[in-house]
Amino acid sequence: MSAADGWLLAALVPLLALAPVLWWIAGGEPKDRLIAQNLTSLPAGLSVVPAAQGFGRPSCDPRH
Repeated sequence: MSAADGWLLAALVPLLALAPVLWWIAGGEPKDRLIAQNLTSLPAGLSVVPAAQGFGRPSCDPRH
């Protein structure tokens, strides 16, 4: 397993945490669905930086 695979695995973990939240969005009361929808931004955001490292892409442009 290479270092890139480790980063991609680290990016996958927060996305797996989305499964119960998506279930909550699909079947909850409207107020609960709104809360769950807002909650999806946290695991999705936490997966962006490790994914950028795993694919060898910088998370920001170093020229700026």
